[in-house]
Amino acid sequence: MIGYARVSTRDQHDESQVDLLEAAGCERIFTDKVSGKLASRPQWDKCLDYLRPGDTLVVTRLSRIARSVRNLTEVTAWLADREIDLVVLKQHIDTRTPAGRLTFHILGAVDEFTADLISEGTVEGLEAARARGRKGGRPAKITAAKLATARKLYAETDDDGKRAHTVAEIAEVIGVSRATLYRHLTAPTLAEPSVGSPDSDKPQCAECGKGTKARREHPVRGEGWFCATCVSKAKDRQYKAEAHKRKLDRMTPEERAQYDKYRAAAEQDAQRKRAGWEALRAMQADGKSVRL
Repeated sequence: MIGYARVSTRDQHDESQVDLLEAAGCERIFTDKVSGKLASRPQWDKCLDYLRPGDTLVVTRLSRIARSVRNLTEVTAWLADREIDLVVLKQHIDTRTPAGRLTFHILGAVDEFTADLISEGTVEGLEAARARGRKGGRPAKITAAKLATARKLYAETDDDGKRAHTVAEIAEVIGVSRATLYRHLTAPTLAEPSVGSPDSDKPQCAECGKGTKARREHPVRGEGWFCATCVSKAKDRQYKAEAHKRKLDRMTPEERAQYDKYRAAAEQDAQRKRAGWEALRAMQADGKSVRL
């Protein structure tokens, strides 16, 4: 039994995790004091190199070894391929037993399903906001009035034909950096159609409607005009779907029935939440005061 413990910062202490791992009978314990978001963790990498077929990896929680659901799927697949078992003390998971394998598959699948629901809700909210003319992101530092002033100052010349103001002076006047000012001076005016708008000659992404410069291969729609962001998101969804299918294929009939039961319950809960939010939005649209 090989133990692994991790804390996020050097100010935190790993004694509680180490005590639990020692009580579980771990012969050797690897400890890291780094953020779980880092892809490479020195002691975690050494722990993986140290593990051999027939060993058992012991941790206190799943969050100690995985950065995300995808990373958790990759780690568990790596352990399964090398015939290494996993024991999670706090969450009572033990892949050495049928019940432990069932619990682990259900937790992983439900976590992935929950993440997909959150992502779906976020996309729907962004699309609804765009349809109402609201755009996210950082507000532009240069407004139309500031840009007009900058262009006017930039065009002024002295009697000898040289520019009356340097770019650095203009940037200081309107309160932006030289690089930002250069970028806006060389770009079309704010009154001109922007890239990706219906009046623009440049092609639009067939999925999000933003401007794009090159044709790309979409994993679902095939070849066409798609921005890099939409292609990347589609590939990520495809990867998650394939990983989810592999996970379901490894389940026994009993595990699949239990998983379907948990998934149906989670879907019903999500539908109730969506119905509640829609009712609140309807009340707000009618002018009623709503307190959350």
